[in-house]
Amino acid sequence: MNDWVAELNDGKPIVGYYVYGWVCADWGGIYFYVGKGQGGRYKQTTKRGKSFKAIIEHWNCFPVILADGLTEEEAWEWEDKIKTDFIFKHGYPIMDGEGNSSTLKNRAIKLARLEKRKTDPNYREGRKPIPYDVKLFGELYAMQKRGEITVIDAAEKLGVSRRKWYRIVKQKQDRPNPSKLESGLA
Repeated sequence: MNDWVAELNDGKPIVGYYVYGWVCADWGGIYFYVGKGQGGRYKQTTKRGKSFKAIIEHWNCFPVILADGLTEEEAWEWEDKIKTDFIFKHGYPIMDGEGNSSTLKNRAIKLARLEKRKTDPNYREGRKPIPYDVKLFGELYAMQKRGEITVIDAAEKLGVSRRKWYRIVKQKQDRPNPSKLESGLA
């Protein structure tokens, strides 16, 4: 059990319904989620949305019980009031709150990707790059430029599609390699 679980309620058992929030310490202690629950729901990280998981996986976050000992109706009212107050104070809704929560979700996902790129130089999204023989590409490209071979034939010999061939050519032109300037690859 995490240390923060016992501290949330000073060791007292939770009675009835409660309203809880998840706080991101890295964002200056701002709540990014508010909900109602029973039992240990406030500390669960499973059965959550993708945006919620993206935030807790990349930033220092923790749950806080805001009010407990409530009926279900009281918990709904508290949750609604907190979300509404948040919108008026910050100008955007809490995730899963009333209104369009995609703004916060998209921001969280973009920031998570940015953080991942900083810590992992090999991080990339989408399909993995198709490997090809760089030396063979250089030879085929030079032949194609001299008119000895067509693009379709060169791509076929390299084992890539014509579209991929043009992407490789563009990539080489966008980032010229000084050691390859003499060979016609730049």
